[in-house]
Amino acid sequence: MEGKKTVLITGSSTGIGRASALRLEKEGFQVFAGVRKSSDGDALKNASSGSLIPVILDVTKLESIAKAVETVSEKTNGELYGLMNNAGISAGLTVELTPISVLRDVLEVNVIGFFAVTRAFLPLLRKSSGRIVNTASVSGLTALPGMSVYASSKYAVEAISESMRVELRPFGISVSVLEPGVIATGIWKKATAKAVDIISNANPEIFKLYAPLILFYKNNIEKQKYLPPEAVADRVYHAFTAKNPKYHYVVGNDANFLAFIESLPERIRDWIIYKSMYKEADLTQAWSGKERRAEARHTVNLPCVIRGLLNGKQTHEKAWVMGLGRQGMYVEAKDPLDEGTEMSAEIKARRINSTFLAIGKVIRRTAKGMAIRFAEPVPSEVEMILTAKRN
Repeated sequence: MEGKKTVLITGSSTGIGRASALRLEKEGFQVFAGVRKSSDGDALKNASSGSLIPVILDVTKLESIAKAVETVSEKTNGELYGLMNNAGISAGLTVELTPISVLRDVLEVNVIGFFAVTRAFLPLLRKSSGRIVNTASVSGLTALPGMSVYASSKYAVEAISESMRVELRPFGISVSVLEPGVIATGIWKKATAKAVDIISNANPEIFKLYAPLILFYKNNIEKQKYLPPEAVADRVYHAFTAKNPKYHYVVGNDANFLAFIESLPERIRDWIIYKSMYKEADLTQAWSGKERRAEARHTVNLPCVIRGLLNGKQTHEKAWVMGLGRQGMYVEAKDPLDEGTEMSAEIKARRINSTFLAIGKVIRRTAKGMAIRFAEPVPSEVEMILTAKRN
């Protein structure tokens, strides 16, 4: 093992953990792959080039964690370069339908287990001024309806990671967080099975209240395009090898879109999610020019500036939203590009109208297929204004 950087990965049996273990081993790392069953370890070792070392590790049991620390310490002379906290589960539906026991199970694995493993391996990481990579989720950035249990656990991962990042800085230990969207892993199949179990034991009258939301998830699970776990493994490799690893790695178009949605004012964010999940309506309708003109005289001072860079494969235009009124537009909020330059009310109105039409199309497409891409580039008037101001 001399000369090789050593990394321990929890939850390596399937999905992101497995893909990351195989990728890092291929790149020359000495990988300790945490698995709960010997059969999973054997299968992973057979898929590797032979140097990967399976380690029996159940993150919910302190004795298992202690034994894993002992095993790794013996083989690395008490040093560990990298720790990837990947073990996790997903379960739960709405708050009213989810039993407390399900919440406890998720927190036990996703939060307490992650905390316990990190705490146990820190002495080894400190000796090598190593790196920690924690698998959170885009659900750690935005909590969708029906995802409160899973999201709460991933918010906790984000919070602990943020705190540790500064705590461990004096020791030269970096902390990065993975925030993937929907990835093709076994976690969703298990979550679906758990949801079926919850529904089968739920009060029928309560279930009926949330049926539209559950139907939305059922339909989207069947239609969803899943990213391969190797896409996340690429970011893991970067986090362990880059001179300056990122603090956050958002992975997937759906994750980038939801991260953008979370940057919006909360009333707008909630409205978009509600319309997407409960109504499945034409989300551009609310931004129609007719409605804006009808309500323009009733605008109230609710200025808010969206700073979202919506990246599509065909365009990289910045979408600036000047602000919102009660149901119309409010054009008083300042854009950094406006400094020192006066714009006519007509140009401002065109700019806002064009921006919301573009955002509306993104939202509409995303509600149908989670494809984050502008349907059309920002209209020429806005582009000309932005270009003139940059020059």
